[in-house]
Amino acid sequence: MISSQFPELLLSLTLQCTFVLAVTLVLALQAPTSDIADRIWSRGHLYVLLLCLAAILLPHVRLIQTDGMMAVMSQIAHSARFSAIVAVLFRVWLVGVTMLVFTTLWSLCRTTLMVRNAVKFSMQPARSGFTLGSEETRRILKSLNIKVLWSEQGSVPFCWQLHSPVIVLPEVLSSFPADELDAVLRHELAHLQSQHPLKLFLQRLVEIGFWFHPLVWATSREASLQRELASDRLANQSPSQVAVFLKGMVRLSDFCRGRTSELAAGMGFGGHGRSMIQRRVDQLLSLDGSPRQTPQNHRVVSAVLMMAAILASTVWVPLNAQATGRTLFSPWPGLSASILHELGISVRDYEVDTHRLLEHEHDAE
Repeated sequence: MISSQFPELLLSLTLQCTFVLAVTLVLALQAPTSDIADRIWSRGHLYVLLLCLAAILLPHVRLIQTDGMMAVMSQIAHSARFSAIVAVLFRVWLVGVTMLVFTTLWSLCRTTLMVRNAVKFSMQPARSGFTLGSEETRRILKSLNIKVLWSEQGSVPFCWQLHSPVIVLPEVLSSFPADELDAVLRHELAHLQSQHPLKLFLQRLVEIGFWFHPLVWATSREASLQRELASDRLANQSPSQVAVFLKGMVRLSDFCRGRTSELAAGMGFGGHGRSMIQRRVDQLLSLDGSPRQTPQNHRVVSAVLMMAAILASTVWVPLNAQATGRTLFSPWPGLSASILHELGISVRDYEVDTHRLLEHEHDAE
């Protein structure tokens, strides 16, 4: 597996991922609004993961594999030096994946523990006449069955959605003015309404599989920023709401300055430096309170991204030493082939040799 299929699989998927993310970046940068860009990024990450599943479970098309190319590639793949390099690369890739999986699981455990502690030790701030959010915000939270929790451990607000959606607020927010607290609640509520926890999970899977790819990390930062911008846009529908949210964001950023967060999700103010806060402020100041409208060409953009993913699936580097290239499609991978065989469906899970396809003539004695 390591000497024959891994280099072909990893290199081909890297090229496919690069193409899809590059197209996604171009489309997202041209999107008229942050919520449209947010949806484009989520589709881009989803298509990268689907390409990975297709590469592992389905046969791929061989469009550029000629007999001469296959002969050269087979000679390279059979060399001892190539096998040694591949073995080292596989171990390096596996170490990187293992470290990221561990880091992600550690972050998830910390976040889950904080949520549980917030539920166990939740408390309402002791302040006369205090109300948690506006009447409209409380109505939405109740209709969506979203719990709001207070945490003594947290430094930033965040939303969480494993079993049931929750919003966890740091205790410092209990001293915020009621309208600024409501603005923070609306922002986290917008994250949940836009399914950002799921989108972040898809992004993390792409980062784990392609941890070595600079474009993956660059686009992840942009996708994370667009999620914040989209939530800001959804949560603030009037100039008065924008003004209150800006005051609350400045107050909260002062509190978060110098603090680091190891949570799986949160209202971050770092990672992008001042550019992140500046872009959020610029967008909020540009909002005019007019109703949000989806551009008519949104479906066209989605179709372009889907076609890019389909086109990327045909990019396959012939580095498998066992491949003959004598058929348009490669064999079915062993995992999916065995499952189909168990279901009584016959599929080809072997390379086709020329002599198997030709009719043999035997001379009569």
